Amino acid sequence: MKTIQHKQLGRLQRPTFAVLFAFTLAVALVGHSQPAHQVQRPVFNDDGQLNQAYLWATEWTTPLGIVLQHRGLDFPNPLGTEVFVVANGVVVDMEEGIPNGTFPANSTRFGNFVLIRHNALLNHYDQTSDTTAYAYTIYAHLRQDSVIPDVGDTVTAGTHIADIDSTGNSSGHHLHFQVVLNPSTDLDNIKLDPNTLDSENRSRNPELWLAPYPGTGAAIGQVSDSNGNPVGNLVVCGIQKQAPTTGYVSSRTYSFPWANPDDILHENFGTTDVRPGTYYLYAANLATGCGGAHVYNLGNYSFTAGRSTYIGLYPAWLPVVKPAVAQWDAEMFIRNHDSAQRNVSFTTYTYPASYIYSGQRDRTSNLQGTSVIADEPNKSFTGIVVPNRDSSVLIISRYNGQPIGYSGITAINGLGSAGWERGGTTLFVPLVKDHWVNRSSEIYVTNIGAGDARINVTYYNQAGVSYQGSQNLIVRPNQRTALNPSAHVPANGYYSAKITNSSGYDQPLAAVVLENTTSGSSYEWPAAYNAFSSGNTVLFAPLVKKNYVGGTSGIVIQNTSSSFANFQAIYYNMNGIQQGQPIVGTIAPYSPYVLYNPSQIPDGFLGSVRIMSTSGQSLVGQLSEVRTTGSIEQMMSNLAIGGTTVVHLPVWYDNYTATGGNWVSGVNVQNAGIGVNNITATWYDLAGNPVLARNATLANTYDTHNFYDDPALVNFVGSLVIRSTSNIKIVAVCNIMNIAASSNTDRAMAFNGSNR
Repeated sequence: MKTIQHKQLGRLQRPTFAVLFAFTLAVALVGHSQPAHQVQRPVFNDDGQLNQAYLWATEWTTPLGIVLQHRGLDFPNPLGTEVFVVANGVVVDMEEGIPNGTFPANSTRFGNFVLIRHNALLNHYDQTSDTTAYAYTIYAHLRQDSVIPDVGDTVTAGTHIADIDSTGNSSGHHLHFQVVLNPSTDLDNIKLDPNTLDSENRSRNPELWLAPYPGTGAAIGQVSDSNGNPVGNLVVCGIQKQAPTTGYVSSRTYSFPWANPDDILHENFGTTDVRPGTYYLYAANLATGCGGAHVYNLGNYSFTAGRSTYIGLYPAWLPVVKPAVAQWDAEMFIRNHDSAQRNVSFTTYTYPASYIYSGQRDRTSNLQGTSVIADEPNKSFTGIVVPNRDSSVLIISRYNGQPIGYSGITAINGLGSAGWERGGTTLFVPLVKDHWVNRSSEIYVTNIGAGDARINVTYYNQAGVSYQGSQNLIVRPNQRTALNPSAHVPANGYYSAKITNSSGYDQPLAAVVLENTTSGSSYEWPAAYNAFSSGNTVLFAPLVKKNYVGGTSGIVIQNTSSSFANFQAIYYNMNGIQQGQPIVGTIAPYSPYVLYNPSQIPDGFLGSVRIMSTSGQSLVGQLSEVRTTGSIEQMMSNLAIGGTTVVHLPVWYDNYTATGGNWVSGVNVQNAGIGVNNITATWYDLAGNPVLARNATLANTYDTHNFYDDPALVNFVGSLVIRSTSNIKIVAVCNIMNIAASSNTDRAMAFNGSNR
């Protein structure tokens, strides 16, 4: 073993009482939770088991009445067990001169330790300083003279750096592992002895950063009261762990200042290594434990291997906030659906080139209220909104006043509709263009997982010919990449795309397609829609036109399977009466199929389309509306792949004269079930107060109803909720237009209602 000069022993006095191992499981976030970075475990023995009996953020009172606060994870292993670096970095500080099994006076409570600052790939937003911070890891209670690297040495993930013992403030052989965020760039002044790292005030839940056991998932959540405030000193019960993990009973919620939540999610409980399955979760008082009364019934939650399940948190990712810095602005509308009276939202944005968090704002909203965030920083390229109540998120971005809109994309287990509102490891994009009719597309993909994603893209034309796009493209957590089809496909064509993550980790992706003209400004007449994570055998298009008041719709259907798919499409007018004969066709694997200006549909048509797969394969679809009078602007939306009995529109304008025009919304509601369907539309102001209600009846299975420009609403901005009082499913698409604009400067956008 090489000789390393020993540091002077630290100055902390050892207490006269015995101390529990610093056992910790991080009852908050898990290594596979979405906002942090997934790293390997520092101990490989016993699969890197964590001691589950003494959790992160646990406070323990000694017989002398002294309260101990544990800020790390503990790996109980025999003397001499090897310790490994979890990620690449540089050794900043170390100590190895403390005799085994001792805690000398004037020594740091960590005993022998190694402190590593990790490279910029692990940088994370730090709310305290409102900037990007470095991630540091502490490896403590190490064996005397076992530390291998010197201060200043560069180390890589998996490097053996020391061995386990029980030095410092410890009883029992184990590794104490701790994660700390600190924005300082001055390595010479970052130490554990003296503790200029400020490790006790800047620690984060280590489980947020660790990869779970293979075949397990993670739980992350927040228990909050009716005012939206997190509640501490509870135990969350019902989560089942994977063998050989032992000792786990429950997770503790935390709200005390020293137990810092993740700076993006703001969770207050969580854990990793959760066995796949569906479990009923509840919270009880800490004093009574899981055998006591249920203070909060959290409900049934399903856990999947390799993914995080969110409980009481509803993150939504926004892959496109500002495609470029200049000439773009944006607003986020976050609507509270929950029965609680408050909704707390946290928003943060990343700058993908250097992976710097550029800002964070907090908002609250009442029941049925809508939080509006419009003060985004200038470098906001992509973002994440995290409400702690069930919410729908809509973003409207404007280029020189020309709007695009799409719904925020939820986590894999989120409450969004299956498909376009959810992330997935495979995404389907029905329509991308390369100089097709003077339009081109970019696909903006965000990694919403915790580890690096390895993206592969394949494009398909209508004949089923495939073109290999970007392959093995590494995208880091929360980072966005722009895919340009023109580099991979023949020019002057249209295509579909399939995007997969082949990283070996089950990291979900989110994607939005941005389309614009190819002449003049690069973002002239923009339009956007969400990629799909799954499909269905029935698709709904609630708002379809053929030369109706200057608008004509085109539908593109994509086959999501590896075999040929047969379909039929039936057009219905606003009274639910079929128009013409069904259109039938066959779609090659993963390929697009275009429905545009069908000859059997009369000019002036306004209505809906129902598309059915007649051979069993799942389909997805996208709709574009061409403004045929005055401009070539398009409005784009997703075809609904399933309905619900309540649809939320997070924003509604009625004769709204702000933002440079007179904005008016219209929505088509389509019956997605069978039978007569009575619906009620209720408008709410931004504070959540109901201001107007209208009733309508969808007279048959194929009927559609339009709400538009209600005279009772003047200069109104708020939200709209459409409910089926017949308990029959519905779907909806909303268009927003600037009726004050002249025909050749028309501004418009479309978005899908949020199906819950």
